[in-house]
Amino acid sequence: MLVPLVIEQLFFNEEAQIVSSAQKELTQYFPKAGWVEQDAEEIFTSVVNVMKEALKKAGLVAKDIAAI
Repeated sequence: MLVPLVIEQLFFNEEAQIVSSAQKELTQYFPKAGWVEQDAEEIFTSVVNVMKEALKKAGLVAKDIAAI
């Protein structure tokens, strides 16, 4: 069974309610039977882009983040 690999970002307010989210499915490569690989550059770029998208949806900027 193939399970998608997803980068997901959630932002919560002080009441622990989700105020914004964003996600992106990553490409998986199968060079041999039983093997799976991911591209490190794609992972990094996706994390940055998903974070930016979630910030924009929430109307926030990076300095608004209190904890990671």
